[in-house]
Amino acid sequence: MVRNFDEIVALAQEKEKIRVVVAAAEDESVLQGVHRAKRLNLIEPILVGDKGKIKDIIDEHGLDLVDAEIHDVKGKTQACYKSIELALAGEAEAIMKGNIDSGGFLRTVLDQKSGLRTERLVSNISLLEDPKAERILYVTDVVVNIKPNLEEKVKLIENAVEFVKVMGISRPKVAALSAVELISPHIPSTIDAACLSKMSERGQIKDAIVDGPFALDNVFSFEAAQKKGIKSPLVGGADILLAPNIETANAIYKLLVYLANYKGFGVFVGLRIQTIQLPRESSPEAKLWGIATSILILNDMKRDA
Repeated sequence: MVRNFDEIVALAQEKEKIRVVVAAAEDESVLQGVHRAKRLNLIEPILVGDKGKIKDIIDEHGLDLVDAEIHDVKGKTQACYKSIELALAGEAEAIMKGNIDSGGFLRTVLDQKSGLRTERLVSNISLLEDPKAERILYVTDVVVNIKPNLEEKVKLIENAVEFVKVMGISRPKVAALSAVELISPHIPSTIDAACLSKMSERGQIKDAIVDGPFALDNVFSFEAAQKKGIKSPLVGGADILLAPNIETANAIYKLLVYLANYKGFGVFVGLRIQTIQLPRESSPEAKLWGIATSILILNDMKRDA
């Protein structure tokens, strides 16, 4: 089992490097992350965007990208579509978001005309490195699915379970979250959680132990669960948190990162081409983690092909 982000990078170094096309690459943090990945022999980058601005950043910071292939494209949305075109033509195995807001990038890659959509539900899985324990916690869905119904929650779990297998967890524990740990007809997410738990028990959701509903304190605290009389293998040890909606998932992620000192980033699954989408304010180190994780995903896909 992968225990921290450094191990992700180390594992990626053991795999074959990939070609990554960076959309709207005129961004210092992104180029610093790409520079680090190239230095570790993880990637061969293709840069798409304002060539003058890209070269200025490379020169100003002495980045090891002077020989990188650059496509001069003015306009951030146009740069995204050009990057998708290159990837679909087989020029790159992954597309990385550069200096464009997350909503704009997401609209482009999810556009039916882009050619990246498949029949799978597209979802985001956030990785959170616990500062107090050698483990990574996974949360879904922080970015894409706003208010998933029961059928969509099943698909979110399936996407997350498939992903954490790449991280070395063969049968993850999935906690379906709500505001309370008892089923209430007034709180629909408790009913969904109970259904998901029974579906897992009867084999409708495979390769995972799903239980719920759980309030968040029950997942993190043995003491809180004990006082409430909750008995479950997930208490104090869930691998994946399934949030009832995007607001809850986003709040959990940001609370853990900004108040509990977790390190975090997210990955996307369900598209034809692997995408690396991190917020513009995220560090170059986080960009490197995103690249390394994508290498592990792509390597696993090649192995199963």
